[in-house]
Amino acid sequence: MIKIQQLWEKAKKRLSGTRLADCYAELKVQDKMHYDLKRLKHKDPEKGELKDLGVQEQLQYIMGKYNLGEHPDVKKLNLATKSDQFLNKDLKKLWKNAQYSGFTEEELKILEEEFHHHQKRLDEYDALRDELVRLEKTALNALENEDDLDTARQLYKQKNKETKIKHKQINEGFQSLEKRIYQDESHPHFTDFRVYQLYAMAKKTNMSPNELESFEEELKQFQRRIDKHETLKDMVRQSQSHFDKTVKDGKYPPKHTELEDKANVYDYKVKKYHDELHQRVDKLLFQHTEL
Repeated sequence: MIKIQQLWEKAKKRLSGTRLADCYAELKVQDKMHYDLKRLKHKDPEKGELKDLGVQEQLQYIMGKYNLGEHPDVKKLNLATKSDQFLNKDLKKLWKNAQYSGFTEEELKILEEEFHHHQKRLDEYDALRDELVRLEKTALNALENEDDLDTARQLYKQKNKETKIKHKQINEGFQSLEKRIYQDESHPHFTDFRVYQLYAMAKKTNMSPNELESFEEELKQFQRRIDKHETLKDMVRQSQSHFDKTVKDGKYPPKHTELEDKANVYDYKVKKYHDELHQRVDKLLFQHTEL
C-alpha cells in the first residue's frame, strides 16, 4: 500500500536501531491487514466497512507510537545511531550493541553522554601518551646536560604515572559500560539491523516458543556470518592501504586479490542467507495475519 510505504520512508528518516526494526514489523502486519481489507470490501462491502474502522485505528496507533505524524515531535525522535561519532573501535562496537539492547530513547540519550565522556577520557589518554613520547625525546636530547636530564626524567615519571592512572580509569569505565549494556542476557543481542529486523518480524508470526528459540539460533548464526564478513572487509581495507603505497597500474599482488575474492564470496553468502530468512519469516507473517 502507498500509505504504508510512505510511512516506512518517513520511519527510516526518524527512527533507528530496534525502534526502526520493530516499526518495520508492525507496518508489515498493517500492510497485510490493508490488503485483506481491500479484498473483504470487494467481497462483502458491509462487513468490510465494519472492519475498516479497526484497521484505521491500528494505523493511527502505529503512527502515534513511532511518531510518524506530519509534524514530528522533536522530543520523541529516536537517537541517531552514528557509531562513527566514537573514534575508538571497541567503543564504537559497544555503542552499536547498545542500539539493539532494548533501551528506551531516554536511557540511550543518557548512555550516549556517558559514551562521549569515555571518548573524552580516551582522547586525554592519547594526549598523555604523545606527551610521554615527546618527553622521552627531550630526555635523549638532554643527555649532555645533567640538570636538564634530571628535569626531563622527573616530568617523564610524573606523566607516566598519570598515564597509568588514566589507563586504569578507562578500563574500569569500559567494563562498567559493558556491564550495563549486557545486563539482560535474556534479550538476544543482535548488532546488525537486518538481523534484529528479522527477529522483530518473527515475533509477529505464530511461531511457538520453541520455534522462535530455534529461529533465534539461526539469526545468531547469521550474525556471526555478518561479523566474519565485516572482519574480511576491514582486512581488505587495511591490505589496500598497505599496498597502495607500492602498487603500480592498479595491479595488486595475489595475496590482496585473493582476500578481496574471499570477501566478495562472503558478501554473496550473507545476502543469500538474508534473502532466504526474510522470505521464510515473511511467508509466516503473511499466513498468520488475518482480519
